[in-house]
Amino acid sequence: MTQFTPRKSSPRLSDFPYRGHHGYFVAINTADRQRELVGEFAETCAGTLLESAAKSSFEAMAYCLMPITCTSSFTARRLTPIWSST
Repeated sequence: MTQFTPRKSSPRLSDFPYRGHHGYFVAINTADRQRELVGEFAETCAGTLLESAAKSSFEAMAYCLMPITCTSSFTARRLTPIWSST
């Protein structure tokens, strides 16, 4: 398994409150461009993506699973922050 290395800079916008009904685009890539998102595993990933979005009060507007990447678009269904800085 490849070790995750965090980015040096935060991908978050410091002056954006991340609350309200905004849209979010998420792209997830496989490590070393391995063709992992196929077959039953891809179906499991899609189900987990939709379940996680619903539990977090997000609606998946669209998603596309390809062998090496998953792209998705979400919209918030609540007016609370996605995460807390505390």
